[in-house]
Amino acid sequence: MKRKNLIITAAFFIIFQLLASPSYSCVGRVLVLALENSPDQTVVGQLLATMITERTGTTVEIVTPGDKKAIHEAMTTGKAQIYINYLESAKSYIEDAADIADPTELYATVRQGYIDEFDFIMLKPFGYDGPVANGSAAANASLAVPVTTKEVLKNFPVLDRVINKLGGKVDHSILEELTKMSDGKDLKAVVKEFLKTRNMI
Repeated sequence: MKRKNLIITAAFFIIFQLLASPSYSCVGRVLVLALENSPDQTVVGQLLATMITERTGTTVEIVTPGDKKAIHEAMTTGKAQIYINYLESAKSYIEDAADIADPTELYATVRQGYIDEFDFIMLKPFGYDGPVANGSAAANASLAVPVTTKEVLKNFPVLDRVINKLGGKVDHSILEELTKMSDGKDLKAVVKEFLKTRNMI
C-alpha cells in the first residue's frame, strides 16, 4: 500500500512539474506577429520571433498587414497577437497622452490607456527610438515597444517574461549592428547567433 501511494505521489509530482514548467507551456502553439514594412521592424521583429520560439517552443508567424491602422485592426480582431509600436504613434489613441513629452510619463500613461481602452499590454521598451529608415530615426521617432493583449498573456503565461528579456537590450547601436550583419545574409540565422552570444537563448 505504501509503495502504491509513493508511485501515485511521484506520478502526480512529475505531471505537476511538466505543467508548471515554462519550457512546456507554449510548445506546439502559434502566435502571429504583425509588423510594419520598415527596416527596424524587420530586424527587431525577427529578433522577437526567434527569442519567443527558442525560449518557449512557440511558432511565431510574421505578417505585414499594412500600415499602423491595419495592424491595430488586426490586433483588435484577434488576427494578430503581438506587434511593435512607437509611443508617439500609440499616444494618438489615448486622449490624456496628447501633450506629454517626457518619455517615462508618456509610457506610463499610454500603457494604462491601452489596458483600459483595448486590453492591450505594452511590455518593456526595446531601447531604441523608431521608426528607423536609411539608418536614422524619423523626425517624430519615439521608444519602440512590443505590445500584446491580456488574452494572449492569459493563454501564454510566460510570454511577457520572455519578451521583457529584450527590454532595454536593443539600442540604436545594436540595431545598426544587426542590420549590417544581416546584409546579404539570412536574418533569422544572424539574430539567432546574436541571441546565443549574449546567452539569451
